Amino acid sequence: FFLDGMRRFYFTYRKGFPTITPSFYTSDMGWGCTYRTCQMMLAEAFARVSLGRFWDPFRLNATQNSRHGRIIEWFHDTDAPNSHYSIHRMARTATEMDKRIGDWLGPSIAAHVMKRLSSRHSGCPLTIHVALDQTVYASEVRKQALARDDDCIGTPSWNPLLLLVPVRLGLERLNLGYIPKIKTLFQIPQSVGLVGGKPSRSFYFVGRQGDSLFYLDPHVTRQHVPRSTSLDGQSRGLFGIPDTDEYHTSHICSMPIYRLDPSMLLGFLFNTEAEWDTFVMAATDKESQRSICTGSTPLFTLMSGSSMMVP
Repeated sequence: FFLDGMRRFYFTYRKGFPTITPSFYTSDMGWGCTYRTCQMMLAEAFARVSLGRFWDPFRLNATQNSRHGRIIEWFHDTDAPNSHYSIHRMARTATEMDKRIGDWLGPSIAAHVMKRLSSRHSGCPLTIHVALDQTVYASEVRKQALARDDDCIGTPSWNPLLLLVPVRLGLERLNLGYIPKIKTLFQIPQSVGLVGGKPSRSFYFVGRQGDSLFYLDPHVTRQHVPRSTSLDGQSRGLFGIPDTDEYHTSHICSMPIYRLDPSMLLGFLFNTEAEWDTFVMAATDKESQRSICTGSTPLFTLMSGSSMMVP
């Protein structure tokens, strides 16, 4: 479990970064936790696409080290052209959805922020699909993953797809009937965890043991790291990772499942069409141990058709 925790990218509050124009913020302390947990989930998806599910953080070869550094660059807290998912880009994108820079985000808006930024990222290694009203339409997911450029010839190939499902599993408190399904969530190979936690306090949940969930906590304020330092390929960390202490951690927290806030964001990555097909079959099979979309307390609805909102 230590090795799995070290694989996760760890993004926290920062202070002293360049101003998030047009505001005067040079820190996201007190309001940026959802941005940070979403960064962690998205970085995990990028890592699984470019480094594999079980990449070894202790033994990065030159190619892996380059890919690892590129992921860090995409999330670096600046307005640099390659910082596609920086706190600067994310906060400004949220203003397109009637949020102000410095506002706390809920899971649904956070999901759409990630989707918009990925669509503006030329060369993004995955596509993002956001479910609406806790309903996933299988045909829409497949259509998006198989989309191709107009100049592409031949049968379209599957593009890695990150499925984001904002859910609310209760009113003011988590409906305890959902706990068995939440436990199951972390047994699904395609799961990249969930973003949730407590009211106005967002955590990134990455695993479970018994009735407890393990999570990464972004509520630690660190000094901004200038790009020249954070991406210096000659400065390798103790575990073969550049600046390991800045972007990875061995400190994993835990909390009982029942204390989860009912509002959360679920994430699933499908690198191949076969992974998607396997997920759909298991999630909708009442006899499957990985069924999360059946019974009286499904985490969300998985339907075969398309929504009426799709032209």
